[in-house]
Amino acid sequence: MGESDPFVEIHLPNSRQQEWTNVVQDNRNPVWNQIFTFNVQPEDDLIIFYVQDYDIRKNDMIGTGTVELKNVFDDGKFDEWVTIHADGSSTGDIYVVMSIQNDTTFSSPIQYPTGNGSTPYMTAVGDFNKDHAVDIAVTNFGTNSIVSANFNNDRYVDLAVANYGTDNFVIFFGNKNYTFANQITIPTGHGSRPHSTTVGSFTNDVNLDTAVANYGSNEIVVILNNGNGTFANRVNYSTGSASPYSIGDGDFNQGN
Repeated sequence: MGESDPFVEIHLPNSRQQEWTNVVQDNRNPVWNQIFTFNVQPEDDLIIFYVQDYDIRKNDMIGTGTVELKNVFDDGKFDEWVTIHADGSSTGDIYVVMSIQNDTTFSSPIQYPTGNGSTPYMTAVGDFNKDHAVDIAVTNFGTNSIVSANFNNDRYVDLAVANYGTDNFVIFFGNKNYTFANQITIPTGHGSRPHSTTVGSFTNDVNLDTAVANYGSNEIVVILNNGNGTFANRVNYSTGSASPYSIGDGDFNQGN
């Protein structure tokens, strides 16, 4: 691969699911050792691995590898090297392990307080204990939004909750024993009534940032991630007379 900052973008193209590994900087033999969980749909017949060289302006494609999911279903697992191709030639290999998880039972819930009066009532999913099975996080009435992501780059899934009732945004950091650390609370402004949140890298670095729709103050709040378990001061953007109820992110102007 040469000296590069490689990462892998993983796609189930038919059901439009995707995940990304971390970026390994200045490495010609990267090791990601990350686990991702996909909810495979009947229309999914292929999984695609896009190996790229991270660049702050525009990522460079190193190569693409594919695996037919029929092979995984037939054997119950996949444990092989996948060849990466670009322009008809091999540019390397990545080692991929996949398995099928059909268990649909759940353990007893573990409860984490989100604060008096927060009143959450949404859900998020993720592989919180690294067992290849999708877990569920449920917020009770009063918290209006919850998302799962890796905010501090430690390989463990974290949770972020927008609390409509208490005008704040709360992060629970995942631990290596598959529990969650004490919450850190980020105010979203008096009377802001945060109603929805989304996660993305808004500054084109490797850290996942958050944006929150403040229904009560007619604003979008962006909270940039420092990548070490702390966050920068929030930046507020007015939505005029509109009271935002939901929020999403994407590269709408193709600006990369």
